[in-house]
Amino acid sequence: MRLSPPALDPTNVETGDPKDYLHAVLQGIQGANFFALHAISYGSDQPIDADVKFTNAPLLWQFHSFRMWQPLANMIRDQFPAYRSRPLIITEANHLFKRNNPQEFGWDADASQWIHHMYESIAAWNAASNNQFVYGACLYRFSGDQWLISDKPALLAALAEAGDHAL
Repeated sequence: MRLSPPALDPTNVETGDPKDYLHAVLQGIQGANFFALHAISYGSDQPIDADVKFTNAPLLWQFHSFRMWQPLANMIRDQFPAYRSRPLIITEANHLFKRNNPQEFGWDADASQWIHHMYESIAAWNAASNNQFVYGACLYRFSGDQWLISDKPALLAALAEAGDHAL
């Protein structure tokens, strides 16, 4: 059996600063086999590697882009050396809003490039010698709600192409 602390929404401030919350969890656990992280873009046209950050406290440290998982990965690496060799897995990867309607949630049916760029970004992260390795990224969600990809053949094809060799 493999165990991870639950992935947290890296932008949800309902219980305080997500980074402080994860830090407290990591101090309180007795071990983990891997770490689950979540990451989203705010549209399929937002660059995956955008450097833009939130402008409201307590998220001033946090990327307002897919890169939102990276500060948490860096915290695990830098502040918890015992966990440095543990795999990272992005267990929720998606863009949040549809391109033509920023009030509508879900995948754009033509977001294939987003998928390719997401995997390329992770591969670049993994190529850097000091980064903790990301072993996988899971698209959110196959079926069940607005983000379903089961009815989007272009996204499934992009997942098969990019996911097969990117990491």
